[in-house]
Amino acid sequence: MMMYRVGGMLWVINGAIPILISMYIWKLVSPETSQISIYFIGAILFERITQTWSLGEISDRIKDGTLAQTLLRPYNYIFEIFARDVGSKANRLVSTLPFVVVLWFVYLPQYNFNPINILVGIPALILGYLVNFYLNSSLGLLTNWTGDADGIARTLDVTKSMTAGLFIPYMFMPQAVKDILVFTPFRYIFSFPLEIVLGQLSSNSLLFGYATIIFWSLFLVFIFNWLSKKSMKYFTSHGG
Repeated sequence: MMMYRVGGMLWVINGAIPILISMYIWKLVSPETSQISIYFIGAILFERITQTWSLGEISDRIKDGTLAQTLLRPYNYIFEIFARDVGSKANRLVSTLPFVVVLWFVYLPQYNFNPINILVGIPALILGYLVNFYLNSSLGLLTNWTGDADGIARTLDVTKSMTAGLFIPYMFMPQAVKDILVFTPFRYIFSFPLEIVLGQLSSNSLLFGYATIIFWSLFLVFIFNWLSKKSMKYFTSHGG
């Protein structure tokens, strides 16, 4: 049991190290150090909340043939993937929250607590997770054609890291880049809800952001369902 707890804590620290390094870099180049601290502390928490493992889960089930067992059950297999995803997330958040609290007291960032911003940001956080979940799930289904999704997963991770605001805060990006990213799903995975909670968005930006994240949520659900039906024609169970 002790080894499990230590392993969980090491997982949290290892995942937070790149984000903390980015925080130190941005604190060196920007005078708004307190705003940067609260952004990256929030990024550690929000990234964990919207994190998903559905791409690997679906890809592995296709490769080892165990997806065939799920297809025989009287419900869509995505519900089982979703339940396992949420369960894993809840378990790992238990380790993440104490770490975030420690960072808060270490850096003591200036944050004007506004319950309205938090309430408005919660639906965006949920939608951000759904965007990430269905984006990953859709790409996981490509295993039926490619035979493996490891390369796709790595490409997606790098793309999200650079465009979702995880290492480069959206507020520091060039305007030309921001004008492009507002139409992509990546910004809305966790940067958009974080910007809401931190009170960094105008009313027009908030409305546009919610319209865009709702669009991507519905669109990716449609893409997943379409790919799911198409991919079953190519699915072959080997063992499992």
